[in-house]
Amino acid sequence: MKKIAIIADPMDNQQAGVHIYTKNMVYSLLQNDTENYYIIYKEKKDSYLDSYSNCKQVIITNFIGFTAIRKFVLLPILSVYYGANIVIEPAHFGPFLLPKKIKRITVIHDLSAVLFPQWHSYYSSILQKIFLNRILKKASLIISNSFFTEKEIIKYYPFTKDKIQTIYPGVISDTIQDEKEIDTKKIPYFLFVGTIEPRKNLNLLLNAFKKYKDEVKDDKQLIIVGAKGWKTDSFFEIYNQHPYKNEIILTGFVTDEELKKYYKNCYAFIYPSQYEGFGFPVIEAMRQGTVCVTTADSSMSEIAYPFVITFQNNNLKSLFNAMCQIENFKNVTRSDEIIIHSQKYDWDIFAKAFIKKMNNL
Repeated sequence: MKKIAIIADPMDNQQAGVHIYTKNMVYSLLQNDTENYYIIYKEKKDSYLDSYSNCKQVIITNFIGFTAIRKFVLLPILSVYYGANIVIEPAHFGPFLLPKKIKRITVIHDLSAVLFPQWHSYYSSILQKIFLNRILKKASLIISNSFFTEKEIIKYYPFTKDKIQTIYPGVISDTIQDEKEIDTKKIPYFLFVGTIEPRKNLNLLLNAFKKYKDEVKDDKQLIIVGAKGWKTDSFFEIYNQHPYKNEIILTGFVTDEELKKYYKNCYAFIYPSQYEGFGFPVIEAMRQGTVCVTTADSSMSEIAYPFVITFQNNNLKSLFNAMCQIENFKNVTRSDEIIIHSQKYDWDIFAKAFIKKMNNL
């Protein structure tokens, strides 16, 4: 039996993709691993974890000014104290200062903070540039979430080639079985799901929606589901001056159950993000049999091909043309085909592959 520590902070301090990944990674490993024992480092207690006999929660409340001490001092000391054989960092920033006998697994979701610092805070970007090279060199195993991300890592950090492995994550959005549970909306709508931030390229979506309404002249609305992120001034400037503002709905954060209904009811899901390591919302939408429109770049076309409509990154005309192709695409692509494709992204499949790699270290 190995003792495996997981730095599960994103379960408590995030709501976006890394939160989803970490939470479901922890739960799926505990559900599928009958051999090993887990030490889960968290900021807040999770009562759901109490039902598992193969883990122990170690709660270390975080606060401003304490993060560095926590990462560089407390977590390494605790890993030695609890006899950890392996430490997993699912947020690609560590683990730090471990004895050589403890194996390190680092999960890399994407390289956006290094390659596109303009999409991130200065603090986040500079820390990645300073530490990532050292983190990857010390890692015993690097897990990427797509072959696109794996190629990016090897391109910029060639020494990682022999210790990197792609394991696709799963999605949390199960198919809605009972159609009576769905709140049918009278007006068809395009849907976007994600944080409002520059990388998601929502300015392009707003402009494409204007062009669509101007030229197609139908009654479709645009619904944007997600919390407000950072650097949103230009988005809200376009939104507030938009000629079809009354047909654009900003919902803010919604629950998982509400999100499933938005996916299921929409005319099509549009995800114009300029760069993603995986792109959870695309597969979540496909799990409901929804037609997706997304960029041909980064990971999205990899994970969704061939059941997806793609457009050229940051190209208004290309996105507009893709929006106009949706009806024809629906005529030749069945929703059950889309659902079946999405089912290969499964957390149990992920966990079994992850456990196998850990046991081979």
